[in-house]
Amino acid sequence: MQIIHKVLEFDVTLRNRARNQSSGQFQSCGFSLVEVMVAMLIIGIALPALMFQLGTQMNSAQRLRDQTIAGWVAQDRLLQMRIEAATGSLYRPGVYNGVEQQAERNWHWQMEVATTAVPGLYRYDIQVASAENPTESLVIFMDYLSAVPSVERAITPGQQGDT
Repeated sequence: MQIIHKVLEFDVTLRNRARNQSSGQFQSCGFSLVEVMVAMLIIGIALPALMFQLGTQMNSAQRLRDQTIAGWVAQDRLLQMRIEAATGSLYRPGVYNGVEQQAERNWHWQMEVATTAVPGLYRYDIQVASAENPTESLVIFMDYLSAVPSVERAITPGQQGDT
């Protein structure tokens, strides 16, 4: 009996504290249903937008990584061409294709060799694409190289180049 009496006494004390002395009305001690519903609506709109933005950023990071690695593949090809040019050997004008492994993935490269107006100077255009999507070039590099005109590489257009 004493426990019930103490609980009722505590309840009356809380009600008296909640009562505004000047107006005699109860003060609000929590959120109304409308306030909770508005908060849920805002969260319901903001959360999908945030998730979409996060997905977009992840795709952008993956594409940037792929472009960086494809750039390394193209730089490797150009460096190899510069080394060969220093030894006096160049690819003949034409289109060459190859596959190179970099970062545990295969990368398709296509190199187009073209002559220029300057004798002995060749233009090298290298495009690199991932093996998953070989039709979409991630990077395109271009360089000009020259070598001794009498020494040319024995690879003809359409053959597989060195990897």
